[in-house]
Amino acid sequence: MRITTRTLVILLITASSFSVFGQSNYSPNQRVALVIGNSNYDTGPLLNPGNDARAMAQALRETNFEVLEYIDLATKADMKRAIREFGKKIQNGG
Repeated sequence: MRITTRTLVILLITASSFSVFGQSNYSPNQRVALVIGNSNYDTGPLLNPGNDARAMAQALRETNFEVLEYIDLATKADMKRAIREFGKKIQNGG
């Protein structure tokens, strides 16, 4: 499952880069990342996704990303809400 979490993080960062570059009001100083680390699953908790997500978010902040960071989203609706918020951020060029 760690591979899936890391892959999701990398894909979201990549998607944010492509989306931001497509905006006419893009500034190289405006970088946004969505980081989600879910540890709680029906099959049992995982040990590292929350820690991995926090570490990734911190590393991104240190490189001047605005980070939307979510740990242990409880429902699919929460996940969709986080992704919508991220979409609005990158749609507005920031």
